[in-house]
Amino acid sequence: MTGVGQAVGPLSLTDLDGKPQALPSGRRVLVNLWASWCGPCRDEMPLLDAFARAQGGTGVVVVGIAEDDAAPIRDFLRTSPISYPTLLDDANGHSATRLGNPLGILPFSVLLDADGKLLRSRLGAFPDQQSLQRWVASGN
Repeated sequence: MTGVGQAVGPLSLTDLDGKPQALPSGRRVLVNLWASWCGPCRDEMPLLDAFARAQGGTGVVVVGIAEDDAAPIRDFLRTSPISYPTLLDDANGHSATRLGNPLGILPFSVLLDADGKLLRSRLGAFPDQQSLQRWVASGN
């Protein structure tokens, strides 16, 4: 389990086609763990999507990590598309534990610095855009 200030290290992630993927580096990254069956996860996705679109090419990168199988994620994203990438965790949900959420409670978000070190984490959905922006800003 990674603590604040520690490097997360590589995670075992794939895209929806099963190809291995890594988290972006060189910019701060907001990682949001979610699942298609998680109501609060689905409710906060429009906030995360608006935040991601507002960041442009130089701000915080948003990445979703789905704790689910590819098929239900694809189905969900067909009806509720988002602009940020969605990756799949391994079958055992190891990314949640590595990111500081050993119980796997969703939604769960972390903010990483440009070097992949954990700046902060949050259990539960963001209630509004202002809360999300304040949370990210206080991670500086």
